[in-house]
Amino acid sequence: MKMETAKSLILIVLIGISLLLTFGLWSYQPELPEKSDKPPLNEAVNLGGKDNEKKGTVIEPREVIFHMDDLHYGFSKPIKKQEFYEQIQTWSISNLQTRLVSGRTPNKNEVEVIFPSNLPMEILNNLMSLSDSNTELPNWSFDRMYLSFNPDSKSLNLEILSIDGRNEATAIINDSNHYEFLWDYFQSVDEGLLQEYLSLEQTKEPIYIPRDSVSVTKQSYTSESIDEPNLLIKVFFPDPSLVSQTYSSAGDTYYTDSQRGMRVYWKRGRMEFVDPYSEDAVGDDQTAANMLTNSIKNINSHNGWTNEYNLMDINAKENVVRYQMYDDNGYPIYNALNLSYIDQKWINLQLNEYDRPLFELNVPLGGSTEKLMSGQDLISYLNRNYNLENFQDIRIGYRLIYHYDEDESSMSGSNYKDRIIELIPAWFKKENGEWNEIDLNEDQLLKGGD
Repeated sequence: MKMETAKSLILIVLIGISLLLTFGLWSYQPELPEKSDKPPLNEAVNLGGKDNEKKGTVIEPREVIFHMDDLHYGFSKPIKKQEFYEQIQTWSISNLQTRLVSGRTPNKNEVEVIFPSNLPMEILNNLMSLSDSNTELPNWSFDRMYLSFNPDSKSLNLEILSIDGRNEATAIINDSNHYEFLWDYFQSVDEGLLQEYLSLEQTKEPIYIPRDSVSVTKQSYTSESIDEPNLLIKVFFPDPSLVSQTYSSAGDTYYTDSQRGMRVYWKRGRMEFVDPYSEDAVGDDQTAANMLTNSIKNINSHNGWTNEYNLMDINAKENVVRYQMYDDNGYPIYNALNLSYIDQKWINLQLNEYDRPLFELNVPLGGSTEKLMSGQDLISYLNRNYNLENFQDIRIGYRLIYHYDEDESSMSGSNYKDRIIELIPAWFKKENGEWNEIDLNEDQLLKGGD
C-alpha cells in the first residue's frame, strides 16, 4: 500500500508540473517591439523652413475673376492676386446667414474667388474675419465665393455656394472704404493691373484663362539639400536609437525602427515615410478640417515649409492633403516625380504617410523670357485635341527639372549640395483629376527673347 501511495503522489506531482508548463506556454508572449504612443515627430527638430503657417496663409485662391457685364478680368501678375486676397481677409464680415437654394444668379458686377480644392465651411473663420467669433458654421463644403456691391449703403455682399449648389451662406461687409477699394478695380481695367480672361463653358464649372499671350521668365536656381540623415530620423522616429538603416544599389537609404519606415532618395531629392500602425488607430472623428489642422501643425513642428507652399488639394475620403510649391512671383510649380509637392495621409488623426522634397530653392541664377501661347489659340488647340468635359482646371505654371548626376554615390559627389533646379514656364491642365503639362508642338509655342 505504501508503494501504491508513493506512486500516486509522484503521479500527482508530475501532473502538476505538466499543468504549470502548459500554462507557461499558453501565457508566454515574445518581447516584440511595442507600438509607441508618441507621435512620429520630434518637436525640437528644424529642417530650416517656416514654422508659423496657418490655414489662412496656406490656403490661397487659384484665381480671382472680376466679372463686368459679359467680360471677365483677372490679375496680370499672380503676386497681385495674393496681395488682393490678403487684403480682403482682413475685412470684417457680419450677419452671416445660411439658406437652402437652387443655384445662384450672377450679378452684373461681381468678384469670383476660386479656391484650388473643396473647403469645409467650418474653416471660414480661419480664412476671413468674422465679426462674431461664436457664429455657428454649417458642415457643407465650397470652392468659390462671390463679392458684389450694394450702391445705396456702400456695403458689399458676400455669397458662398455649396459644392452641390443647394446651400448658400450670405454675409455683409459694411465698410464704405472696402466698397471703394473693390470698386476701383472695376474702374481701372485699362491701367494694366488686370487683363481680359476667357471662359471655357464646356467644363462642369467655368475655367478662366488669360485671353492674350503671357510672358513668363524661365528661371534657374541653385538648391540647398536637406542632407542630414540624423535630422530626418529625429523628425519621424520617437526613439532614434532603435533605427537601423540599409542601402540600395541605386543610392537610396531605408530607415526603420521595426514599426515605421522611411526611404530617402538622396539623388532625386525626395523622401517617403510610412507608419502602418496608424491604420489600427481607433476612432472615426476625422474630418477635412481637423485633418488640415493636424497636417499644418505637424509640418510647423519641424520647420518643414522649406519653400513657398500652398494647399493644392484636401480629400477627406482618401485622407490625403497635398501642398504645392510656388515661385516668388506666385506661379504654381509642377513635377511628374512629385518633387514640387508635400503629401500627407492621415488615418484617424494619426500621420500614416508623409512624402516630401528634400531641397530648398536657393540662389536665383536668372533666365530668359518665354511668351506662352495665347488663351485664344490654346482654346482652339484644346477643342481640336481634347474632350474639355474631362477638364477641371487650366493654369500657367512651371515645370520643375531637378538636375543630378546618375553616377554620384549616395550623399556624395561635387554637385550633391548645390544642384541646379530649372523652372520652365508652360500651360498645365487638370484632366480627370490629374495635373499634367499640355503637350504643345514646338511650332505652336511662341517664344520671346531675353
